[in-house]
Amino acid sequence: MIIYDRLWETMAKKGVSQYSLIKDYHVNEAQLHRLRKNMVVKTTTLDRLCEILDCDVEDICQYVKGKSPVEWRPSAVRWKADGIFLQLRFPACQ
Repeated sequence: MIIYDRLWETMAKKGVSQYSLIKDYHVNEAQLHRLRKNMVVKTTTLDRLCEILDCDVEDICQYVKGKSPVEWRPSAVRWKADGIFLQLRFPACQ
């Protein structure tokens, strides 16, 4: 699992706040939310953060072996096929 704890440390060292990322650099608030929750983010977002913070990718994220990713998944998906509703269930995220 990729975690972004280092991002917040690097931001503090560089004196860049989340507010500044949003207002000055136009980073999407949803992307910051995803980073806070260690969810999947695009590599272009990571690239942009490295540019803004003038740092390497290792300064904003790290791989932690053995942890499962925390990401949004629907608890159930339903659709209608040939007049019959089908439903799939996904394991709940913790």
